[in-house]
Amino acid sequence: MDMIAAPDASAGSAADLNTSNASSLVARLGGIGGMLFVVSVIVQNAVRAGYPRADASAAKVVAYYAVHHSGALALAAMLPFGLLGLGAFVGAMMARAAHGKGRGSAFAGLFGAAGIMGTFLMVSATDFAIDAYVGRGDPDLSVVSGMWVLHNAVFG
Repeated sequence: MDMIAAPDASAGSAADLNTSNASSLVARLGGIGGMLFVVSVIVQNAVRAGYPRADASAAKVVAYYAVHHSGALALAAMLPFGLLGLGAFVGAMMARAAHGKGRGSAFAGLFGAAGIMGTFLMVSATDFAIDAYVGRGDPDLSVVSGMWVLHNAVFG
């Protein structure tokens, strides 16, 4: 008697394997994105280590930016990597949690990440604006003071 073996139910269909491979890829990209974001924040904090204090005078801010133009450029160059990393991480988390019991938490995290991205963009924009303004030469201290207050308000 010839026995025909039944298909192995644990093997899954091709669609299941493709879905599994896609979720694995999304999870890996999300993990890499999360690490990229963390590394970019650490590097940005290292670059900002010498920044003037929040209560620094406009003259001290001008003196700092006049000498540290490359630091502002480095921060501006790193911003897209950090935002891309955070976006990949949040996207992977949303893909995993948006349809389960954690749906509310997933959307709260999405809105929180959007706030972080907006804050990073504003801090970088004000930082770059101060750097560009000081770099033009003969900056008005009252303008620098106002820009510094805005920078610190967004950062805080």
